[in-house]
Amino acid sequence: MKTRHLMKQHRNPRRGVAAVEAALCTPLLALIVMGAVDVGQYANVAQTVSNASREGGRYASRDTITKKSDVKAAVVAYLQDAYPKLSSSQINAATQVEIKNAWGAELTDSESNGALQTVASGDSVTVVVTFQYSAVRWTNWFSYLSGQTLKTTTIMRRE
Repeated sequence: MKTRHLMKQHRNPRRGVAAVEAALCTPLLALIVMGAVDVGQYANVAQTVSNASREGGRYASRDTITKKSDVKAAVVAYLQDAYPKLSSSQINAATQVEIKNAWGAELTDSESNGALQTVASGDSVTVVVTFQYSAVRWTNWFSYLSGQTLKTTTIMRRE
């Protein structure tokens, strides 16, 4: 009888400890998981923007392409395929495309000719894509990523 009574006394002080531990640990674990999701999405979007820049570079390197607007359309089309829930206007608003010649001067289209006509075959052409991360962000758990832009550069030879 005495043994049974001692066992009851030992169980009572520990009763509910698991619930308290869970109540303390669950918010911390949820915060870590949501932060990991946010940072993981940022890395995924950065890779997608890098791929879009390469697609724009491939497009700009063709001799048949003469207008900067055609290169931007190729970049926006790539991003539209990657993020089908966003409209073209949302992607256009979040995306900036710069095209530079081998000396780093930005090219601009004029009414008479396209900017890429000034880049000779064999010279390099640079495509810089800047994208607003907030356009595709799922959560706002990690405040450091708020307002971030992703910028990637691709350099290819015009042929």
